[in-house]
Amino acid sequence: MVHEIVNIHIGQAGIGMGTSIWDVLVTESGLDEHGNINLESAKKGMGLQLNSLFSEKYHGGYSPRACFVDTEPTVIDEMFQTGGYKHLFVNEYAIVGNDDASNCYARGKFHSGKLIHDQVMTTIRRLLENCDSPNAICSYNSLCGGTGSGYTSKLIAAVGDKLEKITFHAHSLIPSHSLTAHVVEPYNAVLALAETLKMMDVHFIYDNESCYKLYETAHKLQRIETTYHHINHLVGQVLSGMTCCQRWSTQMDCDLDQFQTNLVPFPNINLISPSFVPINYNHSKSNMSIYGITAESFLNNHEMCPLDPTEGDYIACCTIYRGLNCDVKDVYDAVESVRSSFKIPFVKWIPTGFKIGICDSQIYHPNKQMESYKIPEASLLKFTNHTGMFDVCNDTVDKYNALLDKRGYVFWYIGEGMEEGEFVDAAETLVEHHKLMKVTCSAVDGNDDDDADADADDDGDN
Repeated sequence: MVHEIVNIHIGQAGIGMGTSIWDVLVTESGLDEHGNINLESAKKGMGLQLNSLFSEKYHGGYSPRACFVDTEPTVIDEMFQTGGYKHLFVNEYAIVGNDDASNCYARGKFHSGKLIHDQVMTTIRRLLENCDSPNAICSYNSLCGGTGSGYTSKLIAAVGDKLEKITFHAHSLIPSHSLTAHVVEPYNAVLALAETLKMMDVHFIYDNESCYKLYETAHKLQRIETTYHHINHLVGQVLSGMTCCQRWSTQMDCDLDQFQTNLVPFPNINLISPSFVPINYNHSKSNMSIYGITAESFLNNHEMCPLDPTEGDYIACCTIYRGLNCDVKDVYDAVESVRSSFKIPFVKWIPTGFKIGICDSQIYHPNKQMESYKIPEASLLKFTNHTGMFDVCNDTVDKYNALLDKRGYVFWYIGEGMEEGEFVDAAETLVEHHKLMKVTCSAVDGNDDDDADADADDDGDN
């Protein structure tokens, strides 16, 4: 039975991700810009289960099983009326408001988002009712803006109350250390994280600055200017790799349910960092061996968020290999060789640390930028749960506290319905969560039991 996935793109960043995500998925599914099957392209995807991500239209063809939500119409209108795939998407699955969230978490949650909330919930219900066996809901948003942070918090809470048995995966963009669009990003991110951390089953974290660095060297040599198209394309490859084992017959299965089972040891340790190798295959060494891409993914930092894998230990890894020459024995030999040769540090209480998926289908790349791409014979998509993920938001929390100490811009949030105490509570929630996760990992690991108990006692005394 096909397990269907419902996708929700929220806010300007989420819709921007959606443009590139569906660009990738439509190309590799053998569909044209109207959603009809292109027989010549479809030969490459023999055995593909289209119904996992696409729904059949009433008048023939396929459309993405996706909902697009924004509190103001500019971005969605551009996508649905003038974009290259304007005939692909179903207009009734685009929900827009007429009142911008103004980069304010409180406005997106209590005012602008409230105006469209009933319509969004009705659309999600319709998408789910059209599924035979819904597998997961995936959301895409930025925690920096007002709609992506504020309305996403409201939506996740509402969906969690009514759909307890469906896995919820979030793909979220967090503020970068130095690349910022507006000064209140720390407020929006911390308030949203504190609200949604316990509601998400799996939370994939991205960062614009980290993604830019992945392209920096190769694009400089090729005199290509890195744009949001390239970064969003990476997110498209992530979703494509996550779902490839559900959409094709595979040697080793790895569907969305197994991500949660194998990557999240405790409910709150659910922040995951994606990475992709080869990260850039424009005129580069695109025919790396299975061992080569495995070693590259661990030896060099290809993380799409500000995670430093050398600081801390791996909790779990999910590796999905794609390509024509991905043999099960070669994959197992490569993983074991890399782990033993380079002494990849895993927490001691994890027996193996790896979940492996193998798919014979190669990755696809829609050539919309007129750049010359040579598709690699084999590629690796890796998802990492790492003890260093506790620290990826520390810079944002520090900026949040600096603003809050001076009560800067707080009056805008209070004017939209928040209370000043909620700011203090949000910061304390993340700090306590940070401490709790460190205590949990160290206590289970068994190396620092005494220190962990002491920290727990100190927290109790406080």
